[in-house]
Amino acid sequence: MAVRSVLFVIALALPIAADVVVLKDGGKVSGRVVDRTTHYEVTTEGGLRTFTKDEVERILTSPAEIVGDSDKLFAEAKKEFQDALAAGGDGRMRDIAAKVAKAREAYAAARELFPEDKYAELDGRLVQVMQLLRLVRERMGSQIAGNKPADPSKTDGVATPAPVADAIGTLRDAKKRADPALRRSAMEAFRARRVDDLAVASMLFLGRSDAEWKLAGPSLDAMQEYFGKPWVSEMGRLAPEKHLEAAKWIVDRAAALRKADAAASTEALSLFGAAHVGHAPAAESEKTARALGLTVDGGVAGSAEGQVAYDLARWIRAGDNDLAVLAWVKEFRGVDTPNVRYVWSIALLRLAHQRKRGFERALNGLESIKGGDAALRDHVAALVKSIKSVANCGVCAGDGRMRCTNCHGRKEIKVVCKACDGSGRMKKQNGFQLDNCPPCKSSGYEKSYRCTKCKDGYFDCSRCDGPRECPERAAICSTACCPTCDGRGSVFRRLRICCPSCRGLGELVAPAGDPAKTLFRE
Repeated sequence: MAVRSVLFVIALALPIAADVVVLKDGGKVSGRVVDRTTHYEVTTEGGLRTFTKDEVERILTSPAEIVGDSDKLFAEAKKEFQDALAAGGDGRMRDIAAKVAKAREAYAAARELFPEDKYAELDGRLVQVMQLLRLVRERMGSQIAGNKPADPSKTDGVATPAPVADAIGTLRDAKKRADPALRRSAMEAFRARRVDDLAVASMLFLGRSDAEWKLAGPSLDAMQEYFGKPWVSEMGRLAPEKHLEAAKWIVDRAAALRKADAAASTEALSLFGAAHVGHAPAAESEKTARALGLTVDGGVAGSAEGQVAYDLARWIRAGDNDLAVLAWVKEFRGVDTPNVRYVWSIALLRLAHQRKRGFERALNGLESIKGGDAALRDHVAALVKSIKSVANCGVCAGDGRMRCTNCHGRKEIKVVCKACDGSGRMKKQNGFQLDNCPPCKSSGYEKSYRCTKCKDGYFDCSRCDGPRECPERAAICSTACCPTCDGRGSVFRRLRICCPSCRGLGELVAPAGDPAKTLFRE
């Protein structure tokens, strides 16, 4: 500590990029630091701040001072994980997870305090931590490791009850589907059996009219041809091999339809194809899944959007909001849809609550969502309004004022004594040191005068309208488990496709300013 202080005295007025000022009260401020003899000037994202020398504990000049031995700790955890896999045991996974979590905490703290691009290698380390943490949690059987297929015994081999039989009748008859009341009744019957993905597909299909699905002419004929097959009537009792057969039929029929008419709509047909793929044997269905435009990750099929939203949402559910933010930026940026950006923005909002600052970034994320349907646009607008009405300022941290950089909040300016350089003691030429400095009377200052650039040592923050504490989450929004997907984020149980009610988040978010503006779809 003393050596560093001497170095700073020697390097007077020299700028030091991306340093961190550690205050004696425990606070940390990162920015461009300049030593001004009696105080430090720190240029931050919010503007210039100053701290007197007696307020500062130390200056961190490198992320290594925070990271410490985390590289070694992570390497040990990685090797232990590989050894555990080779031994075929999972008993050590909790200890390994604890090591990974400790390294992750250090890397995240360093990246937060050293945000400059030249320290971007910290992001690479965090990505490695994230990848290992995924694997470890999956081996531990963590709840966030993935969607597990539902127990087939709950659906397979069970006779279709009469209400579902009636619903299937409505599903297969275009005239009955045109009746909103019948369609609604059938939807509710399928909703009650949504443990079966074929029932989920039927529910989603009936949520829109044939006209909304653009079913007409050859497209409608293909849809009716599918409904004429035995697969739908065997819902809940169809063997996995039959599901694969149905999915392959849909792939071939959709391809023939597009070949005959490039403008023909195959969206509804593909919806049922996806449902069948979810129930089909995983080892044999990957090619068929890809033919339907799905991707396969870890043996689970889904849309590219659904796979990304699923990954982000599981980090959010685990409370690792910073990893959710990083995952999209570093791994999935190529999948940029309104739903994915929405889930990412919710991670930013949760992260702001954790850190009690940074709501501006969450706002920017939400406002960057382009496109999407009217429900999403209205919901985002209501959420943005709710955040703006209560969020604390990121520049002044909610204080509503900034400390004067001229007098450092002390209301007066003191001129350092040139004779003793502010020490209050003089050193004579013969090497003997006096205990006092006559010119300043040992005060270290020649004179002092009242600061004319501020009022009582502070001035009003130019970015906000006054003091505001960091809001509780309920002041911005409330959340509840999504009833459409039962909190999975995916509307299907065996597939990763964004739920239309929560957009892949797994939760319904109700803006405090307008709670009716949720994304829930009946």
